Amino acid sequence: MKKIRSLSAYAKFMLIVLAAMLLVFSILYPICLSRTGFAYRGAILRQTEKDGVTVYSGKVQGKETVFNVYSDRSVEYRRGSASFGPYTVRETPEAVAEELTGDPDIIGVELRTGSRIVFRGAMLNHSLPGRWLYNTDGTDFSVPVFPNTENQDGSSLNAEEPLPAIVLDLMYGPRLTHNGQAVCWFAGAALCLLTALLILFADRLFRWDLQFIIRDPEGAEPSEWMYARWYFNWTLLAACALFVFIYGLNQHAVAGG
Repeated sequence: MKKIRSLSAYAKFMLIVLAAMLLVFSILYPICLSRTGFAYRGAILRQTEKDGVTVYSGKVQGKETVFNVYSDRSVEYRRGSASFGPYTVRETPEAVAEELTGDPDIIGVELRTGSRIVFRGAMLNHSLPGRWLYNTDGTDFSVPVFPNTENQDGSSLNAEEPLPAIVLDLMYGPRLTHNGQAVCWFAGAALCLLTALLILFADRLFRWDLQFIIRDPEGAEPSEWMYARWYFNWTLLAACALFVFIYGLNQHAVAGG
């Protein structure tokens, strides 16, 4: 306590900032890491079970967004006032290109909504988030995300409609994710601790460095320029810690991964 009382007002202020930052993010990180769900358009939809239906819901870009996944793998989707589905899937081996038939993780699928074929081709059914799709000729499948373009069957594509890979991922069991990278909390906490040590032992480090330059380091006094440099370095390190904390909270990570 005596050491802290001897510090300058700015040094005490920085210690309070560092302690508050560490406390706040030590509360936020466990909360975010525990909230798992389905990553969709930059947001995470929370997973719940309701009357045998798996529901993924949340707000995406300000709009209420809901996926209902039924036991028969059919999917209904609602985003704001727009709704789509139900989507159904039928496994069809003849939709797989010949060069892909040797892969045991490849399955042929036909995704429909009503009489419209949304996708027909091969799907790589791996355990990573998302599903890789291939056209019936073996080329990579991709869908433009702009309105007034076309689906695989030539029908109009609505910008609000979920992509086939998203729907198939939900049908075949998505890997859940959460916000927050735990490693970023440790990195931010390490920066906070380093900054606190530099503040508490600034005078001692100053004199230790001077012992290699002058004869009487104990009698030396830091200049105003040295204090300004200390304050700048402490502020910069604290800002870096804040950036790392916030950056980590905005990253998605596979739950349990």
